[in-house]
Amino acid sequence: MIGLYRINCPKLHVLFLQLSNNPNSFSTQICGVCTVTQLKPTMQFDRVFHYIGQSGFYQIGIILLLGAPWLFDGLYVIASNFYAFPQEHWCHVARLESYPHDWQKYVAIPYVEGSKDEYESCVVYDLDYENLTDDVIRSWNRSHMISDDTPTRDCDSWIFDQSQYISTIQSEVS
Repeated sequence: MIGLYRINCPKLHVLFLQLSNNPNSFSTQICGVCTVTQLKPTMQFDRVFHYIGQSGFYQIGIILLLGAPWLFDGLYVIASNFYAFPQEHWCHVARLESYPHDWQKYVAIPYVEGSKDEYESCVVYDLDYENLTDDVIRSWNRSHMISDDTPTRDCDSWIFDQSQYISTIQSEVS
């Protein structure tokens, strides 16, 4: 019968727990004087600790050793929401705040060199936007209003695209 057996071997001074069909074959192979006792099948799992020992430094060390990397992996995944994804950004022009972002970029932000659909992120045309009327801004024609020699300046502040992420480290620190 398969069961859990306690084998006490005085010659070897060892206590074995064995799960087998024939526990006597084990005891006679070792020394012939071992005693075999079948443990009750109703035994509680906690009673096994009496034979194999309670949790100690080894078990705690194994849990910490195997569990610590998972803790840091989880923190890394959460942190990536804040630092890993750059948000598209462009210069803030106070006069154009009431207009859609696409129109703000079209009016005030130069294209990246060699591109006609990607805007610079840190440069703005150096124009006097405060003196432009709403009619002029709404009817803005970039090819007539802006030339290749229109001066630019660096940004003082930025607008961040919040269509994917509301806040990242980049948008909070800038």
